[in-house]
Amino acid sequence: RQMCKETGLPIYLDLAGSDFQDSAVNDVLVRSLHYGDFIGEAQSVLFVGGTDMGKTYLATAIGCHAIVDGTDGLGFSTIELVKLLEQEK
Repeated sequence: RQMCKETGLPIYLDLAGSDFQDSAVNDVLVRSLHYGDFIGEAQSVLFVGGTDMGKTYLATAIGCHAIVDGTDGLGFSTIELVKLLEQEK
């Protein structure tokens, strides 16, 4: 849990007990992302949707799982990321 906070993720979350049956979330895809399949393939993930759709929850849970499994990572809010990218111009 402490490892997740040190990377900039807001809190420790995981998907244990999460039920996506009554949501628009693709459960199979989210579970695949949670297991980190995209990391070994050097792919990126972008969550898009309206307010209160669970994007931060999913990104944080997936990020924490990857970090606990030994993957290096950093967490940024959208605003923080845009500021960092603008500084790199």
